[in-house]
Amino acid sequence: DIQPTAGISIASLVDNTTCGDYAATTTSYWNSDTYADTFVRDAILGTGPVAGWNHESRRELLTKGAAYLVVRQSIFDRLRKGVDKCNEGARDAAVYDWEVAYALHSGNREGPEGRGSGSSTYGLADRRCWQFATCVTGTFPARANVLALEAWRRGVTALYAGQCMSALREMKLIKAQLTVPLVQGALREAHETDYGPAGGAHAADGIVEVAEGWAFLAAFLPELAQCDAGVAQLVSTNLALSLTGPWMSSGFKAVKEAMESQYACLGITCSDVGAMLTDNTFQPIADWRACSDEPVLYGLEVSRIVTYAVGLIAAVVVLAVILALLACALCYMCATKGKNTAPKRQGEENYIDVQMKG
Repeated sequence: DIQPTAGISIASLVDNTTCGDYAATTTSYWNSDTYADTFVRDAILGTGPVAGWNHESRRELLTKGAAYLVVRQSIFDRLRKGVDKCNEGARDAAVYDWEVAYALHSGNREGPEGRGSGSSTYGLADRRCWQFATCVTGTFPARANVLALEAWRRGVTALYAGQCMSALREMKLIKAQLTVPLVQGALREAHETDYGPAGGAHAADGIVEVAEGWAFLAAFLPELAQCDAGVAQLVSTNLALSLTGPWMSSGFKAVKEAMESQYACLGITCSDVGAMLTDNTFQPIADWRACSDEPVLYGLEVSRIVTYAVGLIAAVVVLAVILALLACALCYMCATKGKNTAPKRQGEENYIDVQMKG
């Protein structure tokens, strides 16, 4: 059985007083500043909403809750502290906080090349990228990790230079990229708990996917609700932590499209998230198409409208050329016919006339 470790408080990892907007959003949504701690403790003890769940499901809630709720919040806490210290003129201390934040993100099992088996937010992105075709090359590294590291480096450079607002902008980019694998995870489990025609529950393991889906969603649900409360309500209802269901009552397509509608607000794109591939053949899953980042007009992507317009113009030009050629041909035929039927001049005889006279 899973037992708590005496003397260690998960909440002690997170200082909600300095996390900035993220902490305020999280505390406001859950109506608690210790939700992450409660989430993990319920998973350990089998209490609260986790009462009656099997050990495998509780283990998923525990590990994912600790990494994606607690550690993720601690990452943002450190990043925000760094920006605050930059504003106070303590540049070295600011950089130190950002280095600690990256250590929390990567963990200590990724190795010098980042190819380890870590369980923090870095490891999650690498595990998801090959499932969603969002790796830089092949199955490594996750594009989200590369973009996050680039933003981290730019942020550290800005902190050293005392450019605090630039560091704050990089912090927002980091936050967005750390959200990508959580969205991918939530969508994956939504698909695997949907028993409808577009779902994949028939190939899933069972109730454990419900636990995993809720753990992924809970990590960014307050941010989603800040973007659109209605979307957050729809998604959380369909992915609710429930032993008896119903699960995915709105269907995977509705949940997917609802989340996609808020990508821009979350600071991510359709290409960041991609679409899940089959585990064995790495082929696109039926009825799961990645959304497009292109603007839409009258229900069609602008690029498609342009393509259709170019095709239509080309067809009109070709038709005009054909009609012009036909017109020329008709004119020529009429002119030729006129010459052949013109009256004979005086003294002019044709072959038949000559033969008859003969």
